[in-house]
Amino acid sequence: MADPLRRRTRFGSFLCGPMLPRLERALADSGHPVSRKAMYSWLAGATVPRLQHAVVIIRLSRGRLTVSDIVAHRERLRRTVERAGNGTASPIDSRPDAR
Repeated sequence: MADPLRRRTRFGSFLCGPMLPRLERALADSGHPVSRKAMYSWLAGATVPRLQHAVVIIRLSRGRLTVSDIVAHRERLRRTVERAGNGTASPIDSRPDAR
């Protein structure tokens, strides 16, 4: 189950639960397949979907999500981790290219 913090954004709450397999199929059907690991990376705020993936996500959400919602998810997680200042690294800082 996803961290409740991740569910506090429109993108996070949309992506949690049974939506992941549907999204995986929709992306593959659109010619833009993506791994489940990549989708969990989006949910964790470590990365954001590429534009072609975001378009499919927005279409699947039937307009309930925008590109801004998708980007805001990562930013909100980042700010929350920074404010907590609890000494744990954010998922964003754990990427090899962020070192």
